Amino acid sequence: MAETPNSLLPEITWDLAKIGVVLYVIGLTVNFLYLIQWHVLSVDLVKPAAILVGLYVWLLAAGIPRAILHLIYWLNPTAKSKKKSNYFLFGGILLVLYSSLLWWINAQWMAIPCALLITVAVFTCCLPAIRSIEALRALKQFRWGISMGVMAILFPYLIYPNLPQYLGGGHPLEVKVCPSEKSVMNSQFSKASYDDDGCIAAALLYESEKDYYFIEEVPLGEKGLIVEYRVHKVKKSLYEK
Repeated sequence: MAETPNSLLPEITWDLAKIGVVLYVIGLTVNFLYLIQWHVLSVDLVKPAAILVGLYVWLLAAGIPRAILHLIYWLNPTAKSKKKSNYFLFGGILLVLYSSLLWWINAQWMAIPCALLITVAVFTCCLPAIRSIEALRALKQFRWGISMGVMAILFPYLIYPNLPQYLGGGHPLEVKVCPSEKSVMNSQFSKASYDDDGCIAAALLYESEKDYYFIEEVPLGEKGLIVEYRVHKVKKSLYEK
């Protein structure tokens, strides 16, 4: 008996749910690995943006590399006879793509070596699939899983810190804090400069259910050439919106 669309609907729904859970767990892992660098252990499990971060990891580690390989074999059906050219072409496209992405997120010279590191990691995981279109189709799922795992480890250190929060990233957000008790803010921030409204400018790193985590740059030494970053935990009840 042939399967009808209605009979396939529960199976499709279940598959989408499993994909959503995987992306959500990856996103939470990235968020946890990023915050642990700042010694912040408070991670909310209810974080809708985690699915978006998981989607980023999947695209960079599996979706885009696979699409590039399909494009190579579609443009050149005889590419399987030119294995060396496949390697150079695939690696070159990945490097240009990752470099452009990192430069767009954070235009600094470190974008190039970071992009090279990501390219090497993804290229190594996809190595068996570069031989031919048949090898790509036969590539085991665990290979893409390894690629995503590697990307999930690199992402919170190389991409997530510079990705704006409105895109699901962890880049500190410039905000104004209007505390109800200035003495509390003065005791935590080394230089709390208030404006005419009684507010101070701060960089918001993370918001939990009960607390805010702010980052402060503190110059060290006589010339202040070295900067120390300090994280301050502030109760939400201590300030006014």
